[in-house]
Amino acid sequence: MATEEPEWLIADDPAGKEVLESMKRGTSAIHWGEYPQDTLNNGSIFFLNTGKVLFAVTARHVFESYVEHARERNITCQIGGMKFDPVSRLISTGSEIDIATFRITPNELAELRMNTMPWPPFTPPEGNGVLVCGFPGYGRFAHKPGGVTFSYFSGLMRVDSISDRSISMMRQPNEELVDVLGVGLPGPNLDIGGMSGGPIAGVQKTPSGLLLWFISGVIVEGHQSFDIIYGARADLINEDGTIKG
Repeated sequence: MATEEPEWLIADDPAGKEVLESMKRGTSAIHWGEYPQDTLNNGSIFFLNTGKVLFAVTARHVFESYVEHARERNITCQIGGMKFDPVSRLISTGSEIDIATFRITPNELAELRMNTMPWPPFTPPEGNGVLVCGFPGYGRFAHKPGGVTFSYFSGLMRVDSISDRSISMMRQPNEELVDVLGVGLPGPNLDIGGMSGGPIAGVQKTPSGLLLWFISGVIVEGHQSFDIIYGARADLINEDGTIKG
């Protein structure tokens, strides 16, 4: 997490901490397995309310991984601790965009104690700071009888490049990292597999000093060293939950 840009994200800044905490409250693990025996895999998922519809969002390849496992074994899928059938809830998957969306009800969102991410989408310019959040597999802990817990990971990255479909983000140099939440800095060669499907949030500061943040993308790939994360642009999600492309 960098101190250099944007300037507001420093260890004693309550606004920066609150954005990270808000992202945590809007992001959950999606996981599946033959409970209580095992957990086969997990990804990350978050929630949007466009004013027209409430829905959940993850990476398409996370959904496809579940479908592949479900063909081979009798498994259960859950968001957090709530059973969830992504096949029957599917709204849309991108044909070329690694995003999938699913119906979810307000009561279910309340059951999960989750919030939605700010809408509409904002596409950050190159060099801008963006926040990422998700549930890497290294933080998954299975315990008996049949329970599983997850540890989240969040941090600030810098936009390296933008295309018409994707966002590429770079980790900040080690000397610029700050432990904003007081949970320790990431170690070397951190494996962030499992963060796919998590949100990318772009941040802006108004001339009056007000901090604004919006959904900007969906995490679709991360290098094990946490040096580079790739995302699909959130403005490819329509207000009705369908995907452009």
